[in-house]
Amino acid sequence: VGKIAIPDAVLVKPGTLTPEEMEIMQQHPNKGAEMLEGISLVHEIIPLIRSHHEHWDGSGYPDRLKGEQIPLGAQIISIADTFDAMTANRPYHKGLSKEEALKMFEAETGKQFNPRVVQAFLNIMNRNVHRGNSLSKLK
Repeated sequence: VGKIAIPDAVLVKPGTLTPEEMEIMQQHPNKGAEMLEGISLVHEIIPLIRSHHEHWDGSGYPDRLKGEQIPLGAQIISIADTFDAMTANRPYHKGLSKEEALKMFEAETGKQFNPRVVQAFLNIMNRNVHRGNSLSKLK
């Protein structure tokens, strides 16, 4: 939601963002939370929007929350958002295969992501594959 407030020059820039551009990009969780503050219907999810870029090890943003300080819903949104970002073609990178993305989740377990949430996500993905859905159909 907050990416609506990020200038296109930053949002779709091909290549690496400058430190200044990264600061602008990292404002999107706060911008999204601010946009929704006056809407009582979504009041409960505002903390999830604000915290979806927090990392399990405390290295995320905007508040450097760590571990269980991060709302569970935000942790789940983070997995979905990251999977989408990694597998989609964007102006600044070619999307990874689903298999490559899943390997990256395993590598980031305990760092960026809660190990239990990653395991639940991998279980769901594997369950879908075992039901006859290939990973290429899952998106």
